[in-house]
This record gives sequence, C-alpha cells and structure tokens, in this order.
Amino acid sequence: AASGCAVAYGPNDKCVGMSWNEIHKYYDAVTIAGDLLHQKLIDASNSGSGVFTYPYNGTKKRAWVAQFKHEGERYYVVADYLTADMGPTCLNSDGTNGCPSDMH
Repeated sequence: AASGCAVAYGPNDKCVGMSWNEIHKYYDAVTIAGDLLHQKLIDASNSGSGVFTYPYNGTKKRAWVAQFKHEGERYYVVADYLTADMGPTCLNSDGTNGCPSDMH
C-alpha cells in the first residue's frame, strides 16, 4: 500500500495502522529507517517477489516479500526472521567436531 501503514501485523494487532517507523519505535528497534524499509519492500514486491537482508538490533533479519492486488489496490505481504551466522552445525552426538575437513 502506498501509505506504508500496516493493514495486518501478525505478532501484534496493536501495530495495525502504524507505519514501519512507528512499528520500529513501538518495539524500540535499532534498524534501518522505516521509510527505507518500506521502499525496499515495494521495490522487491514490484518485481513479483524478493528476498533481502537488513540490520535489526545488532543482528540481521531476512525478509521475503510478494505483491498482490485487492480491489484495484496493490499491497505487499512480508515474512521476516532473524538470521545469525551460526557456522557449520555438524557436531557429533558426543560434542566432537564431525564436519568434513573442508568446513573447519
């Protein structure tokens, strides 16, 4: 939607009607500016769908976005999640490193 106001917000219905800037302020989030996030979501959704990563509270979030139309209006839907560079996860059950030698 052109306004950038949430028409639905899964984690907290109090955020419905808020802009991304207002949502970030509500959660005291340290992240990119809400208007920049909104533009990235629009840009990614205009190409059909897309994935991008952005900083969030000292870590990163990865967002998937797609566009749809309803009654002539364009909207995007986004699903995002925190990411972390966890490194290889190939420990043996006894806690020893079971990674192939090229992953050390």
